[in-house]
Amino acid sequence: MTISSRFADAAAIWLKKIRRRRSGTRAVAIPDCWLSHPGLLTELATLTYTWREAHIGKDATVKDAQYWHDR
Repeated sequence: MTISSRFADAAAIWLKKIRRRRSGTRAVAIPDCWLSHPGLLTELATLTYTWREAHIGKDATVKDAQYWHDR
C-alpha cells in the first residue's frame, strides 16, 4: 500500500466523521466522488493534518480547535 493510498483511506474515514450537514449553515456534505477530483486530495490532506494538530496533537488546545473551526 502506498502512502497516497494509505492517506486516501485515512482521509475517507475522517471525511465520514465530519461530512454531516450542520443545521443552520450553508455547509453541504462532500460527495462520495471526492477522490476522483484532481487536486482535492491535497486540499483534504491539509485539512486533515491541521484538524488533527488542532484537536489531538500533543500540544493541542481548546483555542487551537476553535481557531481551526473558525477558519
